[in-house]
Amino acid sequence: MGKVLDGIKPDLVLTETIDSYVMDVLYFQAKQRKIPFVGLVPTFISGYFRISARGEYVCSRIVGANETQLVLDKLLQKNYKPDFIKNSDSRIFLYAIGRWLRNLTKIPYFWLIRLDRNERFNYHNWATLIVAKQWAHIFPKLNIGQVQWRSRVQQANKPIVFIPLQMIPEATVDYWCEDLDAVDYEAYLLRLVAHLKNDFTLLFKEHPNVLGYRNPKLYKQLSQFDSVIFAPTHTASQELVDASDTVLVWTGSVGFEAAIRGKPVLTTCDPYYAHGNSFKKISLQTPVSEIKQYLQSFDHKAAMERNRALVAHVLSGALPGRYIIDGSWSADKPEHMEYAINIAVQIKGYLNFAGIEQA
Repeated sequence: MGKVLDGIKPDLVLTETIDSYVMDVLYFQAKQRKIPFVGLVPTFISGYFRISARGEYVCSRIVGANETQLVLDKLLQKNYKPDFIKNSDSRIFLYAIGRWLRNLTKIPYFWLIRLDRNERFNYHNWATLIVAKQWAHIFPKLNIGQVQWRSRVQQANKPIVFIPLQMIPEATVDYWCEDLDAVDYEAYLLRLVAHLKNDFTLLFKEHPNVLGYRNPKLYKQLSQFDSVIFAPTHTASQELVDASDTVLVWTGSVGFEAAIRGKPVLTTCDPYYAHGNSFKKISLQTPVSEIKQYLQSFDHKAAMERNRALVAHVLSGALPGRYIIDGSWSADKPEHMEYAINIAVQIKGYLNFAGIEQA
């Protein structure tokens, strides 16, 4: 990577957000040479994308009050879903079966491809095979959650912590978490649950884009704790936020959704959207008494009054534009070309805003 950069001497590196070791090597080699590195990533705010290499917040522009209020109103709608949540409630199990089958077929497919000596050390082929083996399982669990979760929550005599399971493997955990223990998501989650189980009721929901893909052994391990409640996957996150006293996330967008609704948010890392007093970073070393004190002293009314400032902070690190990375983009579609041209214009505007010289 270093030799390539020394030979080309680029003024800028432009890529998607880092989601693989190869891209991470490129990032650090560019950083050593003081070459600006612009990574692009969609956001949970429909119609916006971010400049970010490893998930970090990057101030990209000045945001007006009108735009802030419009976005806040949109995010507070009960039926709001980010663009990356593709699964409809009616087809959620069909999508889950598809993910399960697709992962199983990756194992023989990429094993056969790697028999070709020219493809054996192709990073994509090798990494995909390793990950597919790690997540392979014979029987997927699709019916996750208890129909009577609401009554169990109402009967709980301990503070409710909503923990939305995060989508993994994913850049938002692999590269956005600075704590290497937290990157080992499921192992760290189980340790954290053991740390909190005696003092809190823990309410879980599976990510709809992971159902069928995640190994069911995690659900079994979590269900061993009496203080754990699972809500069905199709349950709206906003309903679970409303039913909880706090939300615990790694980098997931539900943490932001909870914060703008005046709820305290516990985090295992530093999400780019964390801004103000609505967030408390915790670890396995954080005393439970300290967490309880934070929740008890939390001013919900003041938090609601800060939600516009929170949205303004996120928007200042986001640029308006449709950024399509799900494989559906096509140069034959005029609207897709318009999206791409707009993103180029927005990137040029960001470079000017950041004072990065352009050739």
